[in-house]
Amino acid sequence: MQGGFFVGPEQYTPFSQHHHSIFPPARCVRPRRRVCQWSCRIDSEGNAGEQDVQVRKEPNKTARFYGDVIDKSQMRSVDRVFQVLEAAVVAVTGGPRGRNESPWLQGNFGPVAYEVEGECELVLGALPEELHGAYMRNGYNSALRPLYDYHHFEADGMIHCVRLGGDKVRYGNRFVRTKRFELETKVGRPMMVRISDLTGIRGLMTLALRQVQCMMGIIPGSGMITKGYGTGNTSIILQGDKLYALQEGDAPFEIRGLCSGAVETIRVAEELVEGMPGASSHPKYDQKNGYLYSFGYQVPQKPYVTIGRYREDGSLERTVPLMTVQNPTLMHDFAMTENYIVIMETALQFDFKNMVVNNDNAITLNKNAPTRFGILGKNDTDESKLTWVELPESCWISHVANAAEVDGCIQVDAIHYSDLDFNAPNGEEFISERNLCRWMINLETGVAERATLSLDGLRPEFPVINPLYACDADYKWSWMLLVDDLANPPKFSSVAKMDMNTAARDRQRGIVASIKFGHETYGNELIFVPRFQEPERCISEDDGYLMGFINDEANGDHTSYFVVYDALTMDQTPVCKYRLPQRVPYGLHGIFINESQFQQQLGITSPPA
Repeated sequence: MQGGFFVGPEQYTPFSQHHHSIFPPARCVRPRRRVCQWSCRIDSEGNAGEQDVQVRKEPNKTARFYGDVIDKSQMRSVDRVFQVLEAAVVAVTGGPRGRNESPWLQGNFGPVAYEVEGECELVLGALPEELHGAYMRNGYNSALRPLYDYHHFEADGMIHCVRLGGDKVRYGNRFVRTKRFELETKVGRPMMVRISDLTGIRGLMTLALRQVQCMMGIIPGSGMITKGYGTGNTSIILQGDKLYALQEGDAPFEIRGLCSGAVETIRVAEELVEGMPGASSHPKYDQKNGYLYSFGYQVPQKPYVTIGRYREDGSLERTVPLMTVQNPTLMHDFAMTENYIVIMETALQFDFKNMVVNNDNAITLNKNAPTRFGILGKNDTDESKLTWVELPESCWISHVANAAEVDGCIQVDAIHYSDLDFNAPNGEEFISERNLCRWMINLETGVAERATLSLDGLRPEFPVINPLYACDADYKWSWMLLVDDLANPPKFSSVAKMDMNTAARDRQRGIVASIKFGHETYGNELIFVPRFQEPERCISEDDGYLMGFINDEANGDHTSYFVVYDALTMDQTPVCKYRLPQRVPYGLHGIFINESQFQQQLGITSPPA
């Protein structure tokens, strides 16, 4: 069996001397170059065609992963044995649908085959002076052809960066060089367990095969996510003067943005998850005391969830294991108020019995399981004061917009999913009804009530706020993406601005404005950036910008742009719009860092002369 080889070994350009200038001289620009061994051709309908895959025969590349268990002369034979076993699993369980049919490998969901550095072309408006710095967005970009089915959550991470400032705007993209990425691209096929592997009897057989490989020292740990062997594909955070790429269940990956637009992977920051199973993709920064809060979850043993608190310098201060979490839950986000952390044990759980008995994915929404909020004081050093509040219905909660303490209650605004199917064949997990909701948790009575803020059918996601108003009971505004019902898989065609206070009283009047990206043009998360770094200079909470990537799919061109919109006026015309040197696949979460922060993460303590 051919394992499917999208990406080959590639020499990474080291951190060079030119980073001390705002932009490198022309001779330092890296030309367009191919690092993937597939073409991801886009046809006239905007779909990716058959991939041109060439399997490299480099038997010695696997030597470092087999350790001293077997002799090097036997490696090719052992490697072939496992390829045959993997082929047998595919044959017995019905074959690899994901190779050609997965919607997450089609069109602009499909990976790009190049790492690029180049200038962006201004097509509209002008970049505001206050936005000098860099915008970075993380997301999925599979380096390998899947053995079985495919889910985009499991793909390798790729960071797309736009360097803003001066007389040029530059773009660069790089894979997050995780240990998994390095191992698998050298071997030439998937080695670690993936979400899509965990389905039915095939999932059981795959886990058994990976366990044998672990016992032989071929892959680390249990074959599941082991520190450094995740994807680093979800989000980016600035903590102290360091940038980290995050994926829940794994250690953070320290990265560094370069002036050319490229983003360099530095190392696995294992010390940040010492005593924890991993770090959340959505840590929360406390502007009042300077601490950063995060959590990690694991399966199959307790504690399923552990809370971590970090000092301002980024070091881990303490951990709090939560033994009272009842089930292994896919916990993507959590909430934070001025005095509390709110953990969400939802009905979206890891259920390996269900995987085998019902031929389903191990990640399933168990509607018979309760959904609970766990409320823990920020200064609590153990869970003795942890309070659990059960919600009236089972659900999944994905992204939190904001949370605050209001009149003796904890208010949580977040995206509520009434249903979700990780085993859906065509991306229908995102077609199920979802809404932006507000939970009011009465701390005295222990009762939680839910109010729906968005209109049915809009299916909002990726809610963002002005970060200066995090944990603020008086916050008013949130911006979120809305789905185009005609697209399959569903894509986000517009961004809406919601008055949260009005929506709580009358959801018919909650959305006050929206911006449509354009004909057959779609995007993903747009982050909010205050107009000025000094809050007192902003005229209102919504005085700022929305920025991110959009992709024009009209005529199958798949041209990608970096855009900035006025969040205050919600003008349909962008403040500025730049055409990027190559297509940027739909992805996940991003961050903006200003010029001072950009220089600091480079290790420059004062601006260059």
